Formats: sequence, C-alpha cells, structure tokens
Amino acid sequence: MKTNTMSSLFGLVEVYKCECRPDFIYKTKNTFKAHRKNKRHSAWEIKRTQRNVRCREKELENQNEVLKNQLKERDDLIKELQGQIQTLFTLIK
Repeated sequence: MKTNTMSSLFGLVEVYKCECRPDFIYKTKNTFKAHRKNKRHSAWEIKRTQRNVRCREKELENQNEVLKNQLKERDDLIKELQGQIQTLFTLIK
C-alpha cells in the first residue's frame, strides 16, 4: 500500500496505490481506505502473509541444516582429536 506524492505544474498531488492492484490508482484517500477494508484486499494480504511465512520457514529450515552440518563437523573433529590424544598417551607409556 503506497501513497505517493507526485509533483506537477499545479503543485503536489497524492497518488493512492495498492500492491494488490498495481495498475490502479485510487482517486481519493477515502476510496483507498475503503479498498483496504474489502475482501479482495484482505485475501491478498492473507496470501502475501502466507507466502512470507513459507519463505521465512524455508530460510529457517536451510539455516537449521547448515547448523546441523556444522555440529556434525565439530563432533567429527572432536572424535578425531580424542583419537589422536589416545594415540599420544599410548606412545608416552
């Protein structure tokens, strides 16, 4: 939802636009407000929110996989170092 202010020969003009109808310009602030309350806009907002939630969920899943891989690498390194420590102890004795 955007309110743009455009400059013209006659001064500043407010332009009311909504992302759910990108090619449409609302004539007045009141028609714009009424549009934001209608079912079409509400449905669009719900779809946009759902899309954003799905995108964020995928980002978090990917981040979780990266962290799991880092944890596995750390655990593998710890096991390797413990093996090297055991080898050193057996050599010392």
